[in-house]
Amino acid sequence: FDGLPVYVTEQEANDYLTANPYNPAQGLEMIGVQYWALNFTNIPEAYANWRRTGYPALTPVEYPTSRTDGVIPTRLKYLPSEAVTNQGNLLEAIQRQGPDTYTTNVWWDVD
Repeated sequence: FDGLPVYVTEQEANDYLTANPYNPAQGLEMIGVQYWALNFTNIPEAYANWRRTGYPALTPVEYPTSRTDGVIPTRLKYLPSEAVTNQGNLLEAIQRQGPDTYTTNVWWDVD
């Protein structure tokens, strides 16, 4: 790739759509996988959309220094500066939502 724009011809687009027809029963999954691929280099957006839709189906990875015990993180931890600059609200939030870990569900995540 030399930085030049990449173009898809109408024929290439039609060939792709013919080979990958839209299936309404799998619509959310199909869109979620394509959206993940589109945002692969935009990590926050790819992660947020995966959290919203559950697609694509990801495989957790366990490695020696993992802080999630092989579970895909469901949230980010609070920054250490919050304990210094906003300790009261931080403690209240932790009391309401649960431990400040990467695997504690956010308030809207009831799974």
